[in-house]
Amino acid sequence: MASHLEIEALETLINAVYHYQEELQTNRQILLNAASVCDAAMGNDDIAKKYIARLNESLVELQKTSQLAADVSEALIRDKARAMAVYED
Repeated sequence: MASHLEIEALETLINAVYHYQEELQTNRQILLNAASVCDAAMGNDDIAKKYIARLNESLVELQKTSQLAADVSEALIRDKARAMAVYED
């Protein structure tokens, strides 16, 4: 049987993952802005192209992390719903 404490713990985890997702989104925007500025300032430079490519690789990995965080969040929300159903019974 789920306890009130377990439900509160799940809520805390859900909030933590939500804030983590917000931070990932902020970092994604920073990387996009950096790639854009670098491209605008020195887009034809080979070294700039190399670093823009690295930024784009980072964005791909960041998207994977964001998806993982979203999956974890969904699972936690389902767990919380099940725990609340058990707690109410």
